[in-house]
Amino acid sequence: MKRIFTIVLLLSLGAALYAAIENIKMKTATVRSITYYVGSNINRYDLGDVECFVETNTYNMFCLRK
Repeated sequence: MKRIFTIVLLLSLGAALYAAIENIKMKTATVRSITYYVGSNINRYDLGDVECFVETNTYNMFCLRK
């Protein structure tokens, strides 16, 4: 019984480690243009096929496809 528990524990640990590594990978893109909206603390980043809006004081971000 101990051996089965150890095998299940190792498999679960491996799956958790794999999931953590996959979450770290990030896709990067070059920014074509940045628009600063005065008085709103929001910046617009044009990435080509996607536009991202970032609130500068809280670093909230959302993106929209064109």
